[in-house]
Amino acid sequence: MTKYNLKEKPQLIFNIDETGFQVEHSPPKCVGPSDGKLNIITTDKGAITTVIAAGNALGNTVPPYFIFKGKKMFESLKDWGSAR
Repeated sequence: MTKYNLKEKPQLIFNIDETGFQVEHSPPKCVGPSDGKLNIITTDKGAITTVIAAGNALGNTVPPYFIFKGKKMFESLKDWGSAR
């Protein structure tokens, strides 16, 4: 931070985080205790949607970036080429 004088430039200090969530979640019907506390473990068979969020030290944020399951992967993208 000292080398690049970032202590005086909080607008240039960003934190980026990535998380994923399952949108097709349908847990099974379960019978549990009367206090309502029930732990359910489900499989990861559904598609995962990834969200990337970022904000800087001033509190400014960048709109979230959503990554949805794709329908087709172009082989040229795996070789850092361009899509058709």
